[in-house]
Amino acid sequence: MRAASFVQMNDNIQMIAGLVAERLGRPQDNLEVQLFAGSMLGALMAVLKYCVEHPEADIYAVIDEALALYEAGLPIGKLGTVGK
Repeated sequence: MRAASFVQMNDNIQMIAGLVAERLGRPQDNLEVQLFAGSMLGALMAVLKYCVEHPEADIYAVIDEALALYEAGLPIGKLGTVGK
């Protein structure tokens, strides 16, 4: 089951990487493209986990918060209210 989960996660990363690579005109296996794709998938997983543990949270607001953190360079502890 873990292997299947890893394969599915990798497939999702590759799907995101393909879209990003096409938009940027870079190869899909470019390290920056792969890191970005994996990071976005990880962020979404963290958002979903947070919202499951905090049912009062607005998932769209939490997604916006996560994207704002990325846009600001991921300054841990300097932005937003998620987790306070």
